[in-house]
Amino acid sequence: MRKLLLMALCAAPLFAVDYPNGYTYCKVVTTSVTMVSGSSDLTNYPLTVSLTDPDLKTVGNSGLVNDANGYDIGFYPDCSGSGTALKWDVEKYDPTTGLIIAHVLRPTLSHTSSDTVGMFYTGSQTTFQSTASAVWAGYGGVWHFGLIPVSTLILADSTGVNTATNHGATSNGISQVGTGALIQVNNYIDGGSNAAVTQLTSVTASAWVKFVSTGSSVQFILSNWDSNAFANGFELLWNSTSNKPYAQYTGNGGTFEVMNANSAIANNDVFHIAFTYDLASGVGHLYINGVQQTATFTDANDVGINTHAVLGIGQRVVGTIVGGQAWGGWIDELRLINTARSADWILTEYRNQFAPATYLSEGSRLTYTPGSGTVRHSVVGGEE
Repeated sequence: MRKLLLMALCAAPLFAVDYPNGYTYCKVVTTSVTMVSGSSDLTNYPLTVSLTDPDLKTVGNSGLVNDANGYDIGFYPDCSGSGTALKWDVEKYDPTTGLIIAHVLRPTLSHTSSDTVGMFYTGSQTTFQSTASAVWAGYGGVWHFGLIPVSTLILADSTGVNTATNHGATSNGISQVGTGALIQVNNYIDGGSNAAVTQLTSVTASAWVKFVSTGSSVQFILSNWDSNAFANGFELLWNSTSNKPYAQYTGNGGTFEVMNANSAIANNDVFHIAFTYDLASGVGHLYINGVQQTATFTDANDVGINTHAVLGIGQRVVGTIVGGQAWGGWIDELRLINTARSADWILTEYRNQFAPATYLSEGSRLTYTPGSGTVRHSVVGGEE
């Protein structure tokens, strides 16, 4: 009797709307509210959806996705089949394992209830269904350093504005989020002089990094510095003597403000670093693994007044590079925005990218039968 009742419920029409764009399947992806720090919602948050699902393998690899680039995977508000598509940026897709790393823009990420989106798949799409730059509207630069479907060093940023110039950096294959850039000895990446990444009045700069080799006692992770004189700008650096990352800033030719991490980090340990500066308050903060460090500074000078800055990734680029002080490790998921993010935003970003499996979960497969208006809950091997 229970089995008959279950069969009747599963066969009942749940939705009378066709799946969009010819998709056949959908799964609800839930983000636990415990990922979101603080007492207020986050607005326009780029949620990193990182998961491996056998369904997302291509058909030739015993999965259900048709396109080798994963173009027939899309994100919508839910699995009802109605609503406008969300905006997403696919960083990596592996057709043999079903791995996908996508950054899905959430207009509001609630701090009081878990968030859900609908992940659709199995369609006829052969081109990307979203625009990456729409996810990163307002950002100055976003470098994933790798892209679908292979682990190749990619120098274009996802805002669609900046294309960096490589000076010997290579792909490191695997990083915290997809693929990163390996920078050693005199290698570096020139992020250019576009105002979007150099003329930052307020700023948040964040990245995943790992120190892997010895070298100069001072090494540059990121440098946004005046190219004519050391008058103003900010930098993220590594002290290989103390094994401590730190940030430094100066404005209007003033004195250096230095913020050291609270404690040392072991070689080959992956960590998240973020620097924020708020022009209105003149306050700067350093964050390591989502935690605000004790050292702060207050300087009412404008961090973005420099007119000749060059963004150096893995090196300070001031006319010519400062030889021998390149970052001896890899850098991944570099983001810059002309806004001082809150401590809650930084901690949420860290949690989201450090342990996505802890905060993300998938529901069962939902199947739409074209023309029937019926959606059925499915399991591997057939419908319930």
